[in-house]
This record gives sequence, C-alpha cells and structure tokens, in this order.
Amino acid sequence: MTPFDYIYGETPAAIPSIVKGVQPVSASDFAARVEFLRDWAWDGVMAARTIQTRDANRSRRDDPTYAVGERVFLSTTNLRLREDKKRPWAGKLLPKWVGPFLVLKESSPNYRLDLPTWLRVHPTFHTRLLKPWKGADDVDVEVPKHDAFDSDLTPVAVVDFRDVSLGNESRREFLVQWRGNVDETAPADTWEDAINVVDHFPNLPANLTQGPRTRSSTKRSAI
Repeated sequence: MTPFDYIYGETPAAIPSIVKGVQPVSASDFAARVEFLRDWAWDGVMAARTIQTRDANRSRRDDPTYAVGERVFLSTTNLRLREDKKRPWAGKLLPKWVGPFLVLKESSPNYRLDLPTWLRVHPTFHTRLLKPWKGADDVDVEVPKHDAFDSDLTPVAVVDFRDVSLGNESRREFLVQWRGNVDETAPADTWEDAINVVDHFPNLPANLTQGPRTRSSTKRSAI
C-alpha cells in the first residue's frame, strides 16, 4: 500500500487510461475501501509497536537500588565542573564519575546524597546517575572545587565583561573585583568565566561602566 492509498483511497495513474466505458466507483464503495485500508495500516503499526516493545524488553534490566548508608559514585553528566581556562577542550578529560557520596534518603528510583554545600546542586538524583562504590577496589574521585572556596577571597563586584573567541564559538567573561581577608592581600581583578560567576555568586553586583572589551592577556584566575 502506498501513502496515496492510505490518504486518498487510491493511487493516481501516471498515464490516463485510454479504455472507454469504465464505470466510476460509487461513493459508498470508495468510503468502504478507504476505511479498510486505514484499518489494515493501523494493524500494521500496532504489530510493529508490539515487536519493538518485545525486543526492547529483552535487553532492559531493573534499575539498581541502594540502601541508606551506602556510598555511591555520582555521574558528572549534569554537573558543570571547572575546566582549564587555558585549554577549554580539557573539559572532555574531566572525570565521568565523582565521589563516593553517602546515601541519606531512599525514594526509589531517586536517592538523596550527602553532597558538599559549595557544589550548589539539588542533592536528589535518579538511580541511573549513580553507580555503587566498591570500597578499596575503587579510587575516590573528588569534585573539582571552586578555587575561591579554598581561600578567603570574597568577590566584590563585576566591573567589566568581554567576549573571548574560541574557534567558531565565543565565551563571555566577567572582570571580577576581589577582596582579601585581614591576613591576605586582595589580588588584582581577574577575568572569570561568566557561567562560573553566575553559578557560584548569583547575587554579585555589577558595576559596568563601559562596553565589552576585546580579548587581552588573561590574568591569574581565582575561579
């Protein structure tokens, strides 16, 4: 059956018939033919769905379960980890799994983990984003931390921004003004990735006095 048969009830002839005296099909017969063809096509669709479901269920397995108190690794699929600013492509080499983290609450298929507060993500994850920790057989992988959390630096404001070209793409950077602690001298203003600034300091004020700059030499990064 062609798509024309399904939609219009017949396939139009490429060359008009030269036979004379052909009786036209009655409206009732034509409607019955269209209804038959559509029922037949729908039966084929349902049969194909049944076969696809059967084949998919053959390779499907139950989601793994974890108990409260167990330790698991967390997939970095939905985590925005720190990349090397000098080599943006290094993000591909970031760890695929981090942890282990303690399971605090079970609500199958979701689990709440004991995550560090500075990570700033919702602590509940689907079981497909977790994998069991095997103790001494596994190597612990720490989450790449935000450098500002390892020091006493405090961001004061965003004072400028610029767009940096990375091949065919571009990335926006903010010029962040920092304030040091009593025992630490405040560093010079540094260019930081805009996404990192917004994620870690969403309430940071912006004191912009001019338009975006062109790319210049990058100073030491505090993020």
